Amino acid sequence: MERQFGQHTIAFEAPDIVRFVFRGDIEPTDQQGMHDFVEELHARHGLLYLLGDLRLGTGLSQETRKRLGQAPSHVPYKAMVFFGASFSMRTLFNMLNRAYVLMSRTTVSTVFVETEQEARDWLAQQRTLPPNG
Repeated sequence: MERQFGQHTIAFEAPDIVRFVFRGDIEPTDQQGMHDFVEELHARHGLLYLLGDLRLGTGLSQETRKRLGQAPSHVPYKAMVFFGASFSMRTLFNMLNRAYVLMSRTTVSTVFVETEQEARDWLAQQRTLPPNG
């Protein structure tokens, strides 16, 4: 199952991976559509793992950053891994993650790696950990 949101793509890989491919900036309508789709997947499949391809991502539009700052949304992930991120994308996603942790008092294991294979290997390792591990 795959959907397009602006330039970005989200694909569900059974049993529990949500694969994002970011291209360019994330606009508010993209972000809202992606959020709604992931919530739909979460309702069907429970907690998920996020696999994020940031090789072509450039950031969030100013309006998207503003909206996320005003109303951080629930993150239905056991763990998140991003690959191919530029320095600026790593910085941006780290800041978003820290803001989420502060506002929700919830932590989600999040890492950045260079390649998709490293990302998939990390997710496989996460599956072997106990629920709170």
